[in-house]
Amino acid sequence: MKKRWRGIFVLFLVSSSLFGFFSIEKNQLKTKLKLGLDLIGGAQLTFQANPDQNVPEINSKVINSLKKVFQNRVNFSGTSEALVSQIGKNRLMVEVPGKNPADLKRRLLKTAKLEFKELNLSKIPLKKELLQAEQSLNNPKFWKETGISGADLKGSQYTQDQREVWKILFEIKKESAKKFGELTQRLAKDKLPLGIFLDGKLLSYPRVNSMITQYGEISGNFTLEEARDLSIQLNAGALPVSVVLLSERTVGPSLGQESIQKSFRAAIFGLLLVALLMTVVYRLPGLVSTLSLLLYVLISLALFSYGVVLSLAGIAGFVLSIGMAVDANILIFERIKEELRAERGLLRAVELGFQKAFPSIRDSNLNTLLVCLILIIFGSDLVRGFGI
Repeated sequence: MKKRWRGIFVLFLVSSSLFGFFSIEKNQLKTKLKLGLDLIGGAQLTFQANPDQNVPEINSKVINSLKKVFQNRVNFSGTSEALVSQIGKNRLMVEVPGKNPADLKRRLLKTAKLEFKELNLSKIPLKKELLQAEQSLNNPKFWKETGISGADLKGSQYTQDQREVWKILFEIKKESAKKFGELTQRLAKDKLPLGIFLDGKLLSYPRVNSMITQYGEISGNFTLEEARDLSIQLNAGALPVSVVLLSERTVGPSLGQESIQKSFRAAIFGLLLVALLMTVVYRLPGLVSTLSLLLYVLISLALFSYGVVLSLAGIAGFVLSIGMAVDANILIFERIKEELRAERGLLRAVELGFQKAFPSIRDSNLNTLLVCLILIIFGSDLVRGFGI
């Protein structure tokens, strides 16, 4: 009974891996692997941070903050393996695999400084008439600061309402809920509008009918791209300083198809040599371990297709792992041979071989995982890909 369930589990694992790794597009079988910048090319943009009245000097703290916002914006778009690197004192280069430069530029350049403002009634001579004239509300002098901005948001997401209009839903941070609630309660008393400004431009001015403490929405005749970009920018945070685009270009793969072919050949040769060695040395058990190694390759590739962008460093790590994957088999088989030399029966030798080899297998894999975690946490982008 237990063997039957194990067989069903293995069959489910294999079929799930095949489904996860392959897809059919236009009657053609294709893999779902995403390749990195060094293999398929992508967009490369260079930005320069400029001082302004709020940030009079561009120092390492400002650049690191800007770098973090850029990384969040490209990663929120579902992209991984993006390279954001500092050039000189005040420049950043952003490289993203397979990305349209126009989309990337639009997403990164916008400051995305969100502000909530209220009407400055002391500067409005005819309140009733003015509030009925929409064009008058676009005058910045009629609005005043409230101290509430995008920094008070916990998160946002874009969605479409029943009229197929795109809007942004946002959630207020717990520590800012009281402040936002007091503002909206004050406005709701006289049915006054709440001004929502993005980068100094009035997006919308909904009239407040009741106090809002946690959730709200932003509307502004958005397209799908504008709503998605704004949500990404608000979640990533506003740019800490103004930036200008110095250069943009689409880069070709530095290694490309030739590297993919060479890596594929290396993986095939590695598999064949490992299979040959295991079969010659361990005969039938070695053949079984070769089959399990093929399953390992299939399952690993299926996992890679879910959100992992495969760079050349990642391919190198994968090819290396093929050899490492048979370590456990070798340890088990050698323990079984030792038990057989001790004149124990075959079944008992197999049972003891698995039991006695497991502590070594566990410690070896934990040690490997520990090193990989160190590479992922402290390594550069390429080294991180190898660690993953």
